Amino acid sequence: MIMQIVTRTFTNQKEANAFEKFFSDKWKDLIKDIPKCKLRLIQDKNRLNTFNAIWEFPNNSTQNRVMELIKIHNKKFEGNIPKKTTNLSGNVIIEIVSN
Repeated sequence: MIMQIVTRTFTNQKEANAFEKFFSDKWKDLIKDIPKCKLRLIQDKNRLNTFNAIWEFPNNSTQNRVMELIKIHNKKFEGNIPKKTTNLSGNVIIEIVSN
């Protein structure tokens, strides 16, 4: 499994909220036919002007497919999308789950 964490820092909370709504509205339909792809949006209550996404992909091919879709669909957002302030991607090497 591959995890990718993306954070974008917007100039204000209003823009961050608009992007989060745009992103969540689009992506629930865009990934519904992509097997084993998971998206989580995380809200940091101490930094409300950030957009934080955690992606899970079964393999590199799926990750690349989704990243290409992001390039296409993010262009449809009517506001300014800042560059990624954090972008971390890698294979899960250990997963510990409690009961």
